[in-house]
Amino acid sequence: MMGSNFDFMNQEPKWKHIADRIKKAEQGLSLAPETTAIFCRSALELGIKWVYIQEGLSIADPFKAGRDKELHTLLHSYEFKNVVDNPTLCAMLDRVRRIGNAAAHGESISRSDAILVLRIMFNFFQWMAYCYSDAPTDLQFDDTLLPVEGVDAQQSEKQLANLNAKLCQQDEALSKKEQELVKARADMAEMQRQMQELRKARQQEQSFKVDEITEAETRRRFIDWDLREAGWSIGGNCAIEEAVIDMPNAQGVGFADYILYGADRRPLAIIEAKRTSYSVEKGREQAKLYADSKEREFGRRPFIFLTNGYDIYFLDDASGYDKRRVSGFFSPEDLADRMYQRENRKPMTSVQANPEIAGRPYQLQAIRAVQEAADGMRRRFLLVLATGTGKTRISISLSDLFMVTGWAKRILFLADRTALVTQAMEKYQEFFKERASLANLLEHPEQATTARIVFSTYPTMMNAIDEARGKDGLRKFSPAHFDLIVIDESHRSIYQRYQAIFAYFDAMLLGLTATPKSDVDKNTYRQFHLDNGVPTFEYDFDSAVKQEYLVPFELLNRTTKRLREGIKYKELSEEDKAQMELEMGLEGEEIPDVKNSEINKYFFIRETVEKVLDDLMESGLKIEGGDKLGKTIIFARNRKHAEYIVQVFHERYPEYKEDFIKQVDGSVDYHDHIIKEFTMPNKAPQIAVSVDMLDTGIDVPELVNLVFFKTVHSFSKFWQMIGRGTRLCPDLYGPGQDKDGFRIFDYGGNFEYFEVHGNKGSNDKLQTPISERLFNVQVNVYHLLRLQNDPEEKDFVAELREKILTAVKNLNQDSFRVQQQREYVMRYSEAQTWDVLTEQNVQEIKAHIAQLMTTVDEDESARRFDLLLYSMMLDTLESKDIERKANMVRETAERLSADTLQSISLVQVHADFIKRVRQPEFWEQVTIHKLEQTRKELRDLIRLLTKSKSPIYTVDISDELIELPGVHETPAQYASEAYEKKVTRYLQDHKDNLAVYKLRNNKRLTSTDLKELERILWQELGTEHDYEETYGNLPVGQMVRRIVGMERGAVEEAFAEFLQANRLNSNQMDFVQRIIDYIAQNGVMEREDLLNPIFDSCGDLMDIFAGQETEISKILERVDMVKNNSIEIA
Repeated sequence: MMGSNFDFMNQEPKWKHIADRIKKAEQGLSLAPETTAIFCRSALELGIKWVYIQEGLSIADPFKAGRDKELHTLLHSYEFKNVVDNPTLCAMLDRVRRIGNAAAHGESISRSDAILVLRIMFNFFQWMAYCYSDAPTDLQFDDTLLPVEGVDAQQSEKQLANLNAKLCQQDEALSKKEQELVKARADMAEMQRQMQELRKARQQEQSFKVDEITEAETRRRFIDWDLREAGWSIGGNCAIEEAVIDMPNAQGVGFADYILYGADRRPLAIIEAKRTSYSVEKGREQAKLYADSKEREFGRRPFIFLTNGYDIYFLDDASGYDKRRVSGFFSPEDLADRMYQRENRKPMTSVQANPEIAGRPYQLQAIRAVQEAADGMRRRFLLVLATGTGKTRISISLSDLFMVTGWAKRILFLADRTALVTQAMEKYQEFFKERASLANLLEHPEQATTARIVFSTYPTMMNAIDEARGKDGLRKFSPAHFDLIVIDESHRSIYQRYQAIFAYFDAMLLGLTATPKSDVDKNTYRQFHLDNGVPTFEYDFDSAVKQEYLVPFELLNRTTKRLREGIKYKELSEEDKAQMELEMGLEGEEIPDVKNSEINKYFFIRETVEKVLDDLMESGLKIEGGDKLGKTIIFARNRKHAEYIVQVFHERYPEYKEDFIKQVDGSVDYHDHIIKEFTMPNKAPQIAVSVDMLDTGIDVPELVNLVFFKTVHSFSKFWQMIGRGTRLCPDLYGPGQDKDGFRIFDYGGNFEYFEVHGNKGSNDKLQTPISERLFNVQVNVYHLLRLQNDPEEKDFVAELREKILTAVKNLNQDSFRVQQQREYVMRYSEAQTWDVLTEQNVQEIKAHIAQLMTTVDEDESARRFDLLLYSMMLDTLESKDIERKANMVRETAERLSADTLQSISLVQVHADFIKRVRQPEFWEQVTIHKLEQTRKELRDLIRLLTKSKSPIYTVDISDELIELPGVHETPAQYASEAYEKKVTRYLQDHKDNLAVYKLRNNKRLTSTDLKELERILWQELGTEHDYEETYGNLPVGQMVRRIVGMERGAVEEAFAEFLQANRLNSNQMDFVQRIIDYIAQNGVMEREDLLNPIFDSCGDLMDIFAGQETEISKILERVDMVKNNSIEIA
């Protein structure tokens, strides 16, 4: 019998140093389990470094000269995981690292944990033997070979720390020596190649299997480790397999898997664990019986956790709540706090809200609605209140109530902008500064971990969950750290993007939004477990104005000739033409027309800005007896636009001091200071020209003028911008003369956009990250190709499978987001899962895995190009048209052919292929192989292409103010008109747009024309999804034609040969004229449209042209030609 489980390693002299270390780990059981854990971690590091060297991988730390990479980095590298090709084994090895670290830091390790770590190491070294040597690999781990625990088995924390430090020094020395030997051996490269080939051959023959006992035990230990990482001491305040008396079985005794004890040695929670293959519900009744027994014994009912190693559910049945999924076990402190709250909290409705915080009747109603909902066992609350009605003050009052009644110890306030976080904290400090500690996580992260109320943006909190850790390595923000989370401006994009925060923290949610209840997305209601359209409380703008808590507005619906029509060079006066020629450096016919969408984007007209400013200075509301313009926000389109507005104002109104008007955007130094001064009644500026800085969250009661110098496409954002002016302001115009309204100057056509009730904002749709979209497309391509089983695509399918599998394997296992999806990550890290992929699996991957994908330090333009090519593959497999996307690739090749790039060696290498891609013949036979080749050849060149920037033009040409008919008092409600109506009006108003003009005149569009049209339709007027929902698969050109029709002269020209004298009889000519009428009106004609009733009086086409099949064919061909001209690219 062997003296050690690791004697098989003696057969490989090259492993002697590793074998010595792991045998010391095994022998260390006679001293202390911690010794075994430390030696195992050391042996693991030696083993992994040996594998790295055989595989030709670098172990040197690129950021620390002369040092090796940390074990964590070595374990989690793409290369190592791909070499091992066994996610289960990799996950187990990471546990060895963690337990070794814990032991080195003085944590107690059980003997059973130490034995399990030895088992894991046995499996790892068996894998090494299987892949790289002829040592036996059919061995079983033998517990009888393990030494018994010695009498003096405990070692001090100092001894363990010294042991760990000594091993680290030895490992460094061994590593350097081994690397020197590698460099010295001339035949090392050949040896590495042989070892790699041996490993690959063995892995192809048969996958290495971790022995079932070790794998099952590791999965059981997941729970132990999760408990330890939550701060519990296994065998200390966490008892395992403890007997529970008075059970309804023959023996009258049961054994609870885990019981968590408080400092008073009274049970806080029962944990019932089932196999991973079982639902957690299986153990629910058993856990309740254990809880019944402990309640009788200790006079207090413990909480219940149900788990299968992946999912964890928390049950507080004593409070009347049903079980709910949680992201992890609660820390001892948090669980004790929850128990204290349950035993001591008062009914929410038993305490009245403090009217000094929020005392308006509707505010008290909102607070009462939340109180009643909380007492009614609800944990999520959604308040819909118009902007300016005091949502933050209501949240302060509710926070106070949650604390006073004992429902919450710690509260988290989340907002999407730093300024809003700062502003909210300032308001909370007015009431809480003497009663509770507050901290801004962005500014004082060290204070935030102990503060009672924490303020943060969503991304900062996401990062802090993973990164904020104590010296013991435990997360400072545990799953039960917060009892209540306040979500400022709750809408669907927040929940889609930051859902992981709300899934991680087991907290009650209080959502605040100003979006009218009918326009709140149904998914938002679902997040709060509410019926669609039924928030916890709602107080709308109409009610607030009627009850005089907000002021109404007067709409001055304006535009200018240039803002509405753009610039048509031929229609300009000679003086204006001269100005255009001077500014653009062109002459006459060379000067293009300027679309109205380009005005204030990169084409600025001085008189347009002057007209708007003059209108504001003349018609804007004044204060101080009418001598001074009241506080005003001008919403500018972009930074250049804002700069120009300020410049023109100073030049036109030099009598005002420089600080009367200020630009406010991210490019301005100390913009936060400017905003703060703008909010002060007697401080300048009086006019703030804002670019996305004052749209939301800024409170300026003195504000009386809003100028929309841009178009807003998001309804919720538009409503929030209007809300800047709705607040009351007593004595604004003098003693007893309160603010009674404000004025809106709408130069962006916004109120026209939002006429029809029901819009949720075309731009409110959340943009899915590129990495997530790319992964989803790759999975779909792989799935369809695998089903087709095309031998010609076999290699590509294998390559794509490996790419996807590697991405899943390399997800950061320490991330709380990945841990939330542990079950799915483990499942799809197994190679065999991808060999039997079903449509259900694809949907599961999309829901649980794709969202975890991130890309760091890789060129975004290359990833976008990857997405384009993979999406073309998917379209090809689904028999969809790829012409538009193919044109995008061709245009990319054209740009890569620019003279300025030809001296670059990388471009020269791919020059021939670039030339082929530019040719139409390349796209005649499109295959998956050709698309993949294109992706590989061009992706690394994309970074060489710089985004083309439009030149900035500033012209001084004439313009005229246009007052539009419109509402001049506050309408009952505002919502956007339907997308179809927006598109229709836009196209009718822009018939001279170049692309629209071509379509009306039977000219084919260029790819540039089409891209511009798509940009307008999918970005300015809505989204691509809106288009598909409204028009389905109808090509863009055909849709435009159907709305604007065609110029009759262009249609007559197309059918001119049929109208020649003596060619057709009168009935036939009448029939052709009706075809012309129909196409001129409808833009296109399908052959079946010839059955339209307008042709009935003429008769059937076949009858009218009886015996003239050639004429019939030519007419039908001409009908098709006119239609195809709206679809095909020139």
